[in-house]
Amino acid sequence: MGVFPKFIWCWLLIVLVFEVLNAQSATPQKAIIKHKEGSVFIGEILSKDSLQTVLLLSTGDTIHIPKRKIRNVEKHVIIYSGGKFHFTKGIFLGYSSGFGSTRDALSTSSQVEFLAGYRANEKVSFALGLSSSNHSIPIDNSILASATYLPIYVHCRYYPWKWRMRPYLFHQMGYGFGVDNPFSNDRTNGGLYFQPGVGIHFASRRNFRYVMSISQSIQRGSGSIQTFNFNNPVAVNYDLLFNRTMFKFGLEFR
Repeated sequence: MGVFPKFIWCWLLIVLVFEVLNAQSATPQKAIIKHKEGSVFIGEILSKDSLQTVLLLSTGDTIHIPKRKIRNVEKHVIIYSGGKFHFTKGIFLGYSSGFGSTRDALSTSSQVEFLAGYRANEKVSFALGLSSSNHSIPIDNSILASATYLPIYVHCRYYPWKWRMRPYLFHQMGYGFGVDNPFSNDRTNGGLYFQPGVGIHFASRRNFRYVMSISQSIQRGSGSIQTFNFNNPVAVNYDLLFNRTMFKFGLEFR
């Protein structure tokens, strides 16, 4: 756990320096209008009625777009120079995968994660999550425990700033169900699961965005492992707290 805060501060410092050097701030533009003929207009909606929408562009020009020509209007967005943007409201789906470790080279983890969530506003998002994770840890000099879990959890996320590369804080909490190895007599019992962390959400011109995160994954687990001593089977029971610093990379759709 002591290693985790150092990673957080380094991560946030890198993001802060990058943002300051590139002066990446949100513009006052409010909406993206996609024309049926393929054009995309970015600006502030001045008015709209049953016939047309009046849009103020960043150049100061005003255009009138007939309603019958509009394919889609995105209003809940934060838009940046160059046309990249973030959604601030609505349903989203996420996928990520990563790995984790401790100072002990043999204590490793891997994780694949799926999220189905809702952006309540530009600051807060919620999701339900399902993961598949594998953890290994040496019990003694000759036995390496390996356990697989299927955590189901609630994911909560908070965005403090409107940067193009938006840092966010998140927390996941739920229960990890143990998965027995069908090819051995090993048994894995489930336990509580939680994972606090920080991440970065990258702006895009499309409906999907890249995300990266660093977190501390904690999974309570117990079970038994069958090993052999001089060709005699020996069952070793364990009750452990799998504690890993995790690095994840993934995609979110809308």
